[in-house]
Amino acid sequence: MKNDVCAILNLESGLKKLKENILSLNSIEPIKELHIISNYFSIDSLNSILDDMPVVNIPIIKIKKYLNRIDAINNIIQKSSSIFSIIIDDREFLEKHVLLKLLDIFRINNSLKLIYTHSIYKNNNGEFLSFNPAIDPINFKYKKSFIRPINNSSVIFRNELISNIGFLNNNLNFYYVFDLINRTYKENKNFVKMVNENLSVILLEKIEDYIANDMDKLIEFLDLLNKLKNQNTQYIEKKIANLIYKNVGDMEFQKINKSNLSIFTANKIQTIYEKIKLDPTINKEFIEIGSDKPKQLKMILNSRLDLQNKNFHLAKNEREFCQWILKFGFKEYPPLLNYLDSCETVEWLNSNRKGDDISRINLAIIDSNKIFRFIFGDKKYHKFFTIFINIFWNFLPYRLPKKKLVKKFYNKSKKILEEKNLKISKSGVNLIGYAKHALGIGEDLRTTTYALNSRNIDTAIINFSPGAFKGREERTFENRIQNKHPYQTTIICLTAEETLRYLMREGSKNLKDRYVIGYWPWELPNWPKSWISAIDYVNEIWVSSKHIKDSLDKETKKPIKIMPLCVDQDGYKLYQQGTQERLENRKRFGMDLGTINVCYSFDQNSYIDRKNPLDAFRTFQLAFPPYPLDKVNKQVKLLIKTFPNKNVSWEWQYLKEMAKFDSRVEIIESNMNRKDLMRFYGCCDIFLSLHRAEGYGRCLAESLQLGLDLIATDWSGNKDFCKGELYTPVPYKLIPLNPFEYPYWEEQFWAEPDIIEASKILREVVYKRQKNGLPNEKISKGYQRYFSALKCGERYKKRLEELNLLI
Repeated sequence: MKNDVCAILNLESGLKKLKENILSLNSIEPIKELHIISNYFSIDSLNSILDDMPVVNIPIIKIKKYLNRIDAINNIIQKSSSIFSIIIDDREFLEKHVLLKLLDIFRINNSLKLIYTHSIYKNNNGEFLSFNPAIDPINFKYKKSFIRPINNSSVIFRNELISNIGFLNNNLNFYYVFDLINRTYKENKNFVKMVNENLSVILLEKIEDYIANDMDKLIEFLDLLNKLKNQNTQYIEKKIANLIYKNVGDMEFQKINKSNLSIFTANKIQTIYEKIKLDPTINKEFIEIGSDKPKQLKMILNSRLDLQNKNFHLAKNEREFCQWILKFGFKEYPPLLNYLDSCETVEWLNSNRKGDDISRINLAIIDSNKIFRFIFGDKKYHKFFTIFINIFWNFLPYRLPKKKLVKKFYNKSKKILEEKNLKISKSGVNLIGYAKHALGIGEDLRTTTYALNSRNIDTAIINFSPGAFKGREERTFENRIQNKHPYQTTIICLTAEETLRYLMREGSKNLKDRYVIGYWPWELPNWPKSWISAIDYVNEIWVSSKHIKDSLDKETKKPIKIMPLCVDQDGYKLYQQGTQERLENRKRFGMDLGTINVCYSFDQNSYIDRKNPLDAFRTFQLAFPPYPLDKVNKQVKLLIKTFPNKNVSWEWQYLKEMAKFDSRVEIIESNMNRKDLMRFYGCCDIFLSLHRAEGYGRCLAESLQLGLDLIATDWSGNKDFCKGELYTPVPYKLIPLNPFEYPYWEEQFWAEPDIIEASKILREVVYKRQKNGLPNEKISKGYQRYFSALKCGERYKKRLEELNLLI
């Protein structure tokens, strides 16, 4: 009786697998009891299935209907004569050899009360889909650990445990076993052990089935994590927000039963709901706000959700908005203090609101200072305050625009600027962008500069820092960056959103009397409405793909020119590596010499949902399953390259966790300079991109020039150049974006790649590489010509000459 096990089978999804499930348990000798619990099927129908079965060796088989599943399980455990219990869902099957191994561990360690393990997902044909990893209980106490729910069947425990910590929690409907593990660990950490085995196989119709999309499940698990004081719950909160939004907000929110939740969880759900209600981009067309304000202030209001939520754009809150400008606006937006850029704003602030007897700025100064409110708060003293403020203006503890001689100063400065403009040259181009940072859009600036220079067009590089982003400095242009804008043509290599931020931070003075080109990226089919105002500040727009042009066409009549980006760099032209060089570089990067290396690369500063590394990982494992071990193809590896990032998303944590189960998957979090990165890519064989949308797809373009086979989603900007012998397209279906999945997500759609087809394609391309080796260099040279600095530079030059912008 030492190893007797009581198996509790929870029957919910159907009767199809019941016979198969019972027969599989029948072959495991230690199982002495089988209790089938169900609230969906009659006892008679279940008995009839048992009667039709061949001889069953399990001594005790009982069927029970229940009102509360947890009460039924507790009752069975309490009355069981077995030493151990295991709870199984009806789509789950136990691995016999693992269960026997766990019982041996229990026998050796008498103090051990509970063991839990990983599990495996397979489809109904028995094909591997994914691992379902557990987490070591030591990580429960770390507030920022990514914790996933543990499967019922992956846990086996001594029935005597119940006398130590009490029964399963009947307030829980789904994660009662997870709660049991946590309570056991709290009681005595030596009671619990995680074993690195796969105890159960769970059958799914498709891989998406195991992604929780049930509101009750999400909230229950969120509450459990909150009780653990775990802070890494953004992934659950995001899904809850999705479901509340999708199910018509108020109605879905009212359905949530908050009676059993902790106050903290109930408040968090309330906060999520309020955030959805307050988001002005939801459930309505974008409407430009602040039309009664100066252009500069209107731009700030339309870009700041926090100011919109305070209703600062409404006339009734204008006084509070002026206080914000005084306290924060002048500090955050220096151009507000520069009369050359903000004469309209300064004049507005210096004028009186209807019904007021002093200017907006003077009223804001009174409102913002306790002493001034006490002395000058009454309207009858406002005249004295105006005299006082004119005398002491320059001594006030605020950053303020110049009070005296403003117009004189403006006219004088304007004259000086006009004289300077006479010296503006047509011999070159000013380029504004992230010149100092190793970001994709910073690379756009660097390669555009190189392409212009290749056609002997001079360039002036002006750096604009990317907001809160820190680190990953790029020193290529370190000695070339300047503040002057000496040329008549200016190209802004930023997003349209960042162009607006540039205007708010730097003002428009540097764009005055220039021909301004916005070289703007974007990934989704519809141009964000809040970016349309950026079009007012440029003369024409360059885009890197037809995909971006299509999104802009309906928003403006200004010229939009498709200008594919250069994928060359000064000092390092892309080329296909020969056999010897590939071997040397593989040694350099610690790569296996004889394997087919599949590369996937992305920047964690990009949105992980769009870049979709998880599907690249799944595609690899579907193509070359990592289980069972005796059939694993070890001649192929997946290398996932990214930059290290402090702000790690849960999706990335999950992917890293999954990768631990497959020794053929290597995660490389490393800052490489561009030359080394191209060497790294170049000694791989295949580049895999299961993106959902690309504005251009620089990494894809690089891989083709380096002679890699490219497997990529056949949609969005990359379609312009993804052609020829090295490209294999992945089919997809277009789907609407989930709420909050990407900036400006509403009414947008993108591609969902077919990873089953992608896995078949990957197998074929790997076998082709194994059979044929490296492709003919003539193929990659064709791609190199298309993306070369000379080719791109010629496009730029031709357009600038058409506009008479070059000497």
